[in-house]
Amino acid sequence: MATRPPIPNPRRRVVAVVAALLAGGCGGGPTAGVADLGECPPLPAGITAPADVEVPAGTVVTDVAHVDPLVQVTGLIDATPVEVRDAYADRADVVHVEDEGFEAEVLLSTATHRTYLRAQARCATGSVITVVRAPEDAAGRLPVPGQVGG
Repeated sequence: MATRPPIPNPRRRVVAVVAALLAGGCGGGPTAGVADLGECPPLPAGITAPADVEVPAGTVVTDVAHVDPLVQVTGLIDATPVEVRDAYADRADVVHVEDEGFEAEVLLSTATHRTYLRAQARCATGSVITVVRAPEDAAGRLPVPGQVGG
């Protein structure tokens, strides 16, 4: 009769998961969890973003959707969510920044427009970028960092 492997202690498993999550947001460069996503495939050819929508430098735009008065731009970038966040962190027009390692969100506001930016890890060194821009009087229709479901 074959012997069964011991049943793992569920407390150890919970401690290991919590420790990994806590360690995930520390330090520069890819976090341990993001690094586990593996190599990034090459970026595809892109399309042109609307001139009035700012996307992070290096973004390959893959989709543009107009739902008046909102404009949503989706794309891919060779940067982690933390690196995308860092590119915006010191700007004067930043209203809010949220960072969870696998995802970073930035809310920007000018006198006339508000922009929501989300970077979600797609691989160890790359992210999916979503930018939604609205006139300031329609800002309530934008997602709010930290309150958006994955």
